[in-house]
This record gives sequence, structure tokens and C-alpha cells, in this order.
Amino acid sequence: MTVPGVLVDFAVACGARFGADAAGHNDDAAFVRVGDRTIHVNLDLNANRAVVWTELTRPPHAAIEALERAAMNYTDRALLEKGLVLGVNRAADLLLLGRSIEQDALYKEAGLDAVAEVAAEAQSAAGALARASDRANGATRT
Repeated sequence: MTVPGVLVDFAVACGARFGADAAGHNDDAAFVRVGDRTIHVNLDLNANRAVVWTELTRPPHAAIEALERAAMNYTDRALLEKGLVLGVNRAADLLLLGRSIEQDALYKEAGLDAVAEVAAEAQSAAGALARASDRANGATRT
């Protein structure tokens, strides 16, 4: 399988915006280092879409149900207007923040802005989940 040209163009564009060694890619995905965060970009070749996402650190001692409620509440309030979603993957025990964009926009300003936005929003989302987890844990203590 050859690397789709959109990933090559995207990596070059990311290098110009985020630093020469900020981006890399493989056959169907790319990764971008923005500060201390890695942003992943996965292609859906059947839908001509790309998913721009990052993994959030799971708060210690957080019940998965409390994290799911916090993710839904945070998404409702803060992210929908931006096209972002915060999700919990129980099977993989992951907290994810991301959005979907057209592949054709990936290496243009819209794609680079999506990477920057996911990176910037990740800190806030992780903090909101940690606070919600702390509240849930405090409410269950006797």
C-alpha cells in the first residue's frame, strides 16, 4: 500500500506550522507533536474524511461511569459548536478528544487549525474530567 498524497502534503504543512520535525505519517495515518501532546490523524478512505484526535490522561481512581457522564456534559456545553467531541472508549480504557474533517481540507488551513484546536482544547477537557472525577469520588466517600 502506498501512502496517500494527502498525508504527505499534510506532514509538510504541519512541519511549516508546528516545526520541522513535528509530523510524521505511515500508510493511513499521521501524527503531529504540538507542545507535549501528540495529535493523531486517521484517514477513512471510504468516506473521504479524516479524524483528528488525541488521547487524554485518565484521572486516577476515576470510575468509568463518572467519566462518561462528565464527557457527555462537557461535550454538550463546550465542544459542539466547535465540532469537537469528547469520548470514552471502555474497551480500550481511553479518553479521547477529536473531530472529523474532509480529507481535502487536511493539509490546508482548516486541517492545521483542527490540529491546533484539538491540542489546545485537550488541556481544558482533561482538567474538566479530573474535576468531575474528584467531585464524583468526593460524593461517594463516607
